[in-house]
Amino acid sequence: AAGFVTLDENLFKTLADAMENEEIKNALPALSMARLDYLAFAAYSDKPLKLPEEIKLSDLKESGLRAILVGRAGYPSFLLDLLFGNIVQRFGLEEVSFEAGKAYHIAQGDLHLAAKNNGNHIYVVAATSKEKALELLTSAFK
Repeated sequence: AAGFVTLDENLFKTLADAMENEEIKNALPALSMARLDYLAFAAYSDKPLKLPEEIKLSDLKESGLRAILVGRAGYPSFLLDLLFGNIVQRFGLEEVSFEAGKAYHIAQGDLHLAAKNNGNHIYVVAATSKEKALELLTSAFK
């Protein structure tokens, strides 16, 4: 599945309400601070599945569903390059090394988020393991 979503305060509030982990809930303002208006996304699964109207975290684990979201920040590339790591680390993401350089990771049980910037584009991946998250993030840079 693929598409795009318009980001607004209601969406951030809905996402925050759905998160059980305070670290991830607290990381969501970092996305709003990036001045992203839209996110393009693609979702992948290990097996064919029928998506319900509302996806729960337990659905992600059972289906092996993973997603990548990409948005262009409202800041120039050089400024985002300088600030991205410091900002996401303030919100609880830890720096990790992977095939395409460095990224930032945070986990909530079986939900793993990884983030990386490339110029003024921000990539965020959600997957059921750190390895799957970094694998999908790597594929975006090949």
